[in-house]
Amino acid sequence: ELIKIKEFTELEDVNIINLVVNSDSTFLCLGNYYNVPGSNRFVVFCTNNDLEILWRKEYNSNGRIYDYIRRNHNSSGNIVFSARSDSLIDAATYLYDPGMILYELNNNGDSIIAKQFSERNQEPYQIIEKPDHTGYYLFGYTILIDTIFRKNYITELDHEFNPVEENEGPFEMRMTFFTNARNLGTSKIIYTGYDNLPGEQYVGAVAILDSSLNLIAKQQIIVPDTIVNLSHQYNLDFRDNNNIYVSGFSNFLNIPIQYEPSWVIITNMDSMLNKRWEKFYGGDAFYFPWSTLATSDGGCIVLGYRWDWNVHYYDNEIFVLKVDSLGHLTTIYGPEILAEEINVFPNPGTDILNLSLAPNIKPSRFELYDLTGKLILVENMATQFITINTSFINPRLYFYKIYNKNKQLYSGKWVKK
Repeated sequence: ELIKIKEFTELEDVNIINLVVNSDSTFLCLGNYYNVPGSNRFVVFCTNNDLEILWRKEYNSNGRIYDYIRRNHNSSGNIVFSARSDSLIDAATYLYDPGMILYELNNNGDSIIAKQFSERNQEPYQIIEKPDHTGYYLFGYTILIDTIFRKNYITELDHEFNPVEENEGPFEMRMTFFTNARNLGTSKIIYTGYDNLPGEQYVGAVAILDSSLNLIAKQQIIVPDTIVNLSHQYNLDFRDNNNIYVSGFSNFLNIPIQYEPSWVIITNMDSMLNKRWEKFYGGDAFYFPWSTLATSDGGCIVLGYRWDWNVHYYDNEIFVLKVDSLGHLTTIYGPEILAEEINVFPNPGTDILNLSLAPNIKPSRFELYDLTGKLILVENMATQFITINTSFINPRLYFYKIYNKNKQLYSGKWVKK
């Protein structure tokens, strides 16, 4: 349920990227300037429960602040975060070189420690305090000069953000700007990334490392034979080490919009990454999940945006879905979100029928019948999403069946108006 909403007119050019709830129930927000040419500043401000700004502070960096700012609390209760800070190489072509900044802030937004790294081609994804509180791990990659290849790294830092040791792997998974990392108990680390598949394909995955960064367990979290991605900002969360959530979406083609539907995917795993369940939501529009939050009842919340090209040509809608510990939808904010593995839409429809199937469904044939049982059309399916021309049939009620070879998978009703 939406309780409050606030538009900050005094922060017109600020993109709010992250929000932290302080111990006094105020909100600490981190952001950057997204519409100010040449701006190398990021913004920290605090609001009360009525979303009124209490204070605002700005810090300069050695380059343009990118949109991926991921934060964690350390054992002192302060906020630590890493961010990409791009240096301008060629103004004519808008060519930037990725660098990075590391910050520790207290709850008043004061800078405790700040490090700006001038090394070229380094991109940080997340900084976390080591399980034994002796320093930090920084997850990221380096672009090898004069090549297109990336080298993953996990750098050990001391409490002043000075590098102690860089671990180059080889790690089991490729890190990208979707990578999240957390401590799992007192001696293990869990992080997300991508697992390579044959044929230059990739799939979202999660791995657990011990304190020496050796692999303990790994699990692919999304169906391998679809185009997939992890949720944009926070795709990993848990309150209980034995109840881990990872979110992503399938049928990913392009951002910020695409003209084919996608599915939100939520995977629930135990402490050794054994899957309890993996479920799909949506499929009737383009869903782009942003964050995941584990909840006290054993379930989780996933939020993001949804774009329906048939309704809002340029406008995105915010969605929030809440599931229980078994993956059942319990609450929805925004447009109605479908939790079925097959969607036939629009229903009622007119001259076009769209058929979208969750990635775990392997169809081969769609059949449409009239009320007498007469077969009206047959459509062979080679992909999870097809559009069928229904302009030649009369307005009335029809029945459909979906088969995998000769086995009927689903049946339902469709109305042409």
